[in-house]
Amino acid sequence: MSKYVNQTPVIFRKWKPNFEIGMQGNDIIALFPADNGTNDPYTCSSYEHVGQHGSADPVGVIQQTVPAKPAEYADLMKELKGIGYDDLKVYQKLSGDFLTERRRKLSEIENPSDVTMPGYLANRAGKFPKPDKIKTKHRKSSVSKADRDFIRINPGMGRIGR
Repeated sequence: MSKYVNQTPVIFRKWKPNFEIGMQGNDIIALFPADNGTNDPYTCSSYEHVGQHGSADPVGVIQQTVPAKPAEYADLMKELKGIGYDDLKVYQKLSGDFLTERRRKLSEIENPSDVTMPGYLANRAGKFPKPDKIKTKHRKSSVSKADRDFIRINPGMGRIGR
């Protein structure tokens, strides 16, 4: 049983500038640390103004960001509530409980290797398929191993789409 009943944990972070890659920084990302991003328990669901839903490595994102202040994430919070996230509970830190919750959710799915983003566990306002027992055909990614490694090391720099 989930300890996050009637709430959706969220962590708001602000990207640091990285001029080597042309990233200005200051954009806000919302991490949903208790929701799976993919079939890998080390990813979680995320949301940004640009790009919207996606998966993220929460540890990598935390390393490359700073905590966002309420005034900084107010617009993103309003956008999330507008698409159906009515039960958000803001957390400041990533805890091991979130990884345990993502593992628990994956264990309840018949074939977790078939789960792909975007939209997995992002069912709000009826815009995505219901997450319980999602079944999709598994396709081999067209993204090279080097690109996947780069994206894993540099979250937010790209999304693996399927």
